[in-house]
Amino acid sequence: MTLTQMNQWNNIPIKEPKGIRTPKSYDVIEIAKWAYIVELESFVLIDDPLKTLRNKDQFNDSFPHLKIPNGIKPETYIKTDHANTRVFDRMQLMPDRKERVVTDENNLKILNLFRQPPKAPANLNANSGMALDFFKYFFHGDTEAMEHTFRWMTHFLFVPQQKIQHALMFSSGQGTGKGTIATMLQKLADEDEAHLTADQLKGQHQSWFINRRLIRIEEVKEYNDNNFYNKIKTYFTEPFYTVNPKHKNPFQYKNISCFFLASNWINPIALESDDRRFFYFHSKAKKKPAEYWTDLNKYLFQDGGMWAFKDYLEKHYLPQLDIKTFAFDKPYQTEWHKMSCLASSGRLADFIEDLKLKQEGYYQKNKFFLFENFKRDLHENNGISILRNDHLTNAQLAQAGLMYKEYRSQRLFGDNNRRKICWWDYSSAHLEPLFNSKTKFARDLLDKSYLDNEHDIPPLYEWDENAELNEPQQLELFSVEENFNEWVL
Repeated sequence: MTLTQMNQWNNIPIKEPKGIRTPKSYDVIEIAKWAYIVELESFVLIDDPLKTLRNKDQFNDSFPHLKIPNGIKPETYIKTDHANTRVFDRMQLMPDRKERVVTDENNLKILNLFRQPPKAPANLNANSGMALDFFKYFFHGDTEAMEHTFRWMTHFLFVPQQKIQHALMFSSGQGTGKGTIATMLQKLADEDEAHLTADQLKGQHQSWFINRRLIRIEEVKEYNDNNFYNKIKTYFTEPFYTVNPKHKNPFQYKNISCFFLASNWINPIALESDDRRFFYFHSKAKKKPAEYWTDLNKYLFQDGGMWAFKDYLEKHYLPQLDIKTFAFDKPYQTEWHKMSCLASSGRLADFIEDLKLKQEGYYQKNKFFLFENFKRDLHENNGISILRNDHLTNAQLAQAGLMYKEYRSQRLFGDNNRRKICWWDYSSAHLEPLFNSKTKFARDLLDKSYLDNEHDIPPLYEWDENAELNEPQQLELFSVEENFNEWVL
């Protein structure tokens, strides 16, 4: 590679120093890949500034093996000999500008970090069919959620200068493809496939924002951290954020990054009741075999499938996309989003407490019931149709006093599956031992009390104990009184 070829590669003209002809080695070319950012007081690798912030000494020490003509130090080569082409006041992603060097309204010289997205390979033969089949599988019949995701992806790819003020957040079991969606976006935008964690996002330095339009956060599990939601939502709307590099002065960086969050947990974040910063979808897709993902990845990333899908978005979704409003509008609210808001708001617990005061149906004292029946009752009799998964609302149900144990009964259920049997914690010290005891008496007591899955526990004196009990010595475990509430173990 000659120096001229190097100049064409990075599109920033650079003059050869006096007395230096086209070098026979890569010495000068290697250094010419760097720039000095005045705001940061640092040298950065032009095409990878995120990982390369170096002070003067670090920069000089990085090239001990290089021999620059006339004994010039690397620092001098950049800051003095090529101040016009390698020294910038600041750096910024500027998708609305094609120039690599931009002079702003204050006459400050800015290094534009935005790389124009790559073009599709010539003679592309792939079609979008397999990609669309993958999305249909992932969204599991929720067409509206899928189409909102397509609009979001379209805006991200074709309107890069405008930040989308809500994040995509997906949860699902492992091996269902949520990471594939993020990888497609990163490759089509020509970004590295870097993954962040929630802990990194909560950190103080935030240098990971630099040079990234898509912030991809994996393994999100912050349901119990309300501060996480409050912190991350500011990144969706604020025009600037503060980057605080280690051992360097903080600086303001224009915020055009979009966010993609993924989790293996239902309800990854405690959303506020009026949230408008997340599009949240939980996929119920079943795990595919490894062969499926091998074929899909080959199709998307080797055979050109992702480019065919991008072309599909451009033809079918870009013409109907409202560029002026989409980035700022409240996103489509999935049932899972509504459910998450309800579960994290505290309203569900308050609602149940009101039902418990009435002492009716499932909310009476001394009543065992199946969790699945409880959920159906909430839907059919109280209009809470969004309660579909017990994992999502455990915290709120526990707050309302729901107790449960898993129990297996061939006689009661007709199979040997484990089911959650629940009761309320009015005064339940005498109930839980029934589940823990391995005595025949306790097992029979549970079976008889449950009956049709939702009946009250009758007093002992109403039962024909002798008909069921083959171990009369077990009766000594209980002090029996006519009133069930006064039983003691």
